[in-house]
Amino acid sequence: VIMVTGWNEWIAQKMINGQDNTLNSFIGEPLADGAAFFVDAYNQEYNRDIEPMKDGHSDNRYYQLVANIRRFKGMPAAQIARDTSAIIIDGNFDDWSNVIPVFKDPQGDTFHRNYDRYDEKEIYTNDTGRNDIIESRSAYDSRNIYFYVKTAENLTTYSGNAWMLLFINSDNNTATGWQGYDYLINKEVISENSTTICVWQDSNWVKIGETSYQYADNQLELQIERDIINESDSIPNFLFHWADNIQQFNDINEFFINGESAPDRRFSYDYISAPGTTPTTPAAPTYLVAKATAYNQINLNWIDNSNNEIGFIIERTQNADSSWSIIDTIAQNQTAFSDTTLSPNSIYYFRCKAFNENGDSPYSNTAAATTFINNPPNAPDKLSAVFSDKQIDLSWSDNSDNESAFIVERKIKNDSLWYIIAEQGMNKTSYTDRDIASFTPYYYRVAAKNAVGLSAYSDSIEITSGATGNTWDFDNDAEGWNNASLHISGFGWNNGGFISGDITGPDPYIVSGNYLDIDISSKKYIIVNMKNSSASVKAEIYYTTTDAPNFSEAQHLDFTVQPNDDSFSEYIVDMSASAYWKGTLKQLRIDPAKDVNSGYFEIDFINITAQPTAIEKDENTTAARSFSLAQNYPNPFNPSTVIKYRIIEKGMVNLSIYNVRGQKVKTLISQKQNAGIYSMKFEANGLASGIYIYTLATVSGKISKKMLLLR
Repeated sequence: VIMVTGWNEWIAQKMINGQDNTLNSFIGEPLADGAAFFVDAYNQEYNRDIEPMKDGHSDNRYYQLVANIRRFKGMPAAQIARDTSAIIIDGNFDDWSNVIPVFKDPQGDTFHRNYDRYDEKEIYTNDTGRNDIIESRSAYDSRNIYFYVKTAENLTTYSGNAWMLLFINSDNNTATGWQGYDYLINKEVISENSTTICVWQDSNWVKIGETSYQYADNQLELQIERDIINESDSIPNFLFHWADNIQQFNDINEFFINGESAPDRRFSYDYISAPGTTPTTPAAPTYLVAKATAYNQINLNWIDNSNNEIGFIIERTQNADSSWSIIDTIAQNQTAFSDTTLSPNSIYYFRCKAFNENGDSPYSNTAAATTFINNPPNAPDKLSAVFSDKQIDLSWSDNSDNESAFIVERKIKNDSLWYIIAEQGMNKTSYTDRDIASFTPYYYRVAAKNAVGLSAYSDSIEITSGATGNTWDFDNDAEGWNNASLHISGFGWNNGGFISGDITGPDPYIVSGNYLDIDISSKKYIIVNMKNSSASVKAEIYYTTTDAPNFSEAQHLDFTVQPNDDSFSEYIVDMSASAYWKGTLKQLRIDPAKDVNSGYFEIDFINITAQPTAIEKDENTTAARSFSLAQNYPNPFNPSTVIKYRIIEKGMVNLSIYNVRGQKVKTLISQKQNAGIYSMKFEANGLASGIYIYTLATVSGKISKKMLLLR
């Protein structure tokens, strides 16, 4: 029987002199009638209370209790680490799931304290409890010792005070180091994945190195090179202790007063490796395959049959029977390797084997391949681009004599993917791109190719297209129009396919790019589809040409608009009334509202044309309507996009999708429709990536455009 007494016995032995006994003195001190004395507190040696004592025996009674229970009652055998475990410190903690032993710590011992003292004269507070540790593990391989810790809730940030400290007693000697601990990890955390290693030296913790760690949610893992902490023996044995948010270093009482400790108080976890564990070498890789992919490259693939390798050794020879050389060593779990240091038209033999700290596996089978005869072509250079007449002309220098073709690739600025737009034959040094949009920034690059493969790419070049037509439909962006006025705010493009802005003062206006180069000798009309949400009844158009390069009152026209309009109206402006409307147009300016200081406007499209379109009249407006098919949005798309079109007279309407071979893949609409603006959603389910053509056919004519599906 083991009897443990505590606070209750101390209270029960409180006595009053003169009631139970009459004494003149107690422990050498005078004792008056009615005075209290405590027989269990005769002195520290014979006191039977187990509670810790400040500035006295501390918590030694606890350890005496544990020692006697272990001595007289026994305890289960310690868990032993029986196998090495190579852990990858990557923030993915799945590789810890089968690691033993598992060291547990009670949950809930970080609760904050706020209690009256027994005599209610003072209040005891302590709110240092923070990360509640509930589980810890350790593992090792031939190079590193690994540690893992788990908390009840998500870990606090690494920048906190005394964050997740790890004390290590590497020599199992309590007479060395600080309280037996020789090394301290995380005393100074450098970043979210790098920390410090300290050693106890000359009564201080001294930094001796750095190491990596990762943490996420309520888990943390780190590694320490075995040589750094003097654990280079093949079978490591050590003690360790976690602490968090202690308030001062080098005071062992901190482990049971402040923050969190795992295990509790002055105990330590005992990591014991099994002496005499039979070393296990990895199993041999199999089914090694070699395949030539270039004049200087052969790719290898194999099957990994082991779960305990540290890595793989790759060997090569040009004589299958001898002279093998190690060409590389790669990490565990890899099953592929590329050798790019080979000579053309040569046969090479390969083999590989797995290895760990216990030795090497047998070799795989031998695999052979012969490199290609030819070299890839040299890269083209001096790529240039010029925009003119609705196209971009590319040219480059051919630096190779063995190419079979040139690949031309393009992307729009800020896109991450390049697309092949053309393949030019050998010795070609130019290409014209006519499939472009107005005012769009494009990047181009070129590579040569032959049977071996592609050359390196030329340097990429950027160019912004100008006007490729006479219409701004604003389906994808503002197409070069911008706010040049102090009295328009919030100007920009909207997903619905229009530009807009708030009028905040007199003379608001927007301008196109100053590079239109549109021949207006036969185009005397400008059509503006606009919603005027202001009190203004007039709007204005200004322009510049090659012969008259500056805006002026002589180069402008007013036109009447609907005030406080709640829908789009199309306004036809006959520019031939302005004497300077001739030659080559350079820039347009539109003042959406004249003689007002407030309001709002939206513009759906602007069109420069030789003839105004037919006008459909209804009860709300006499606006002109133009037959049109907008560019789909978004483009490129996956898996759906929206196609917007306008028809100007009632009749049969057909909107269909075709592949590049001219085969119809889907009909979106085939029925009679009234004049108006329509939108159709196209779902490309089941279709492969590539360019598709959508065609609108009405009684007014037929229009086709391209779109790109990107899976």
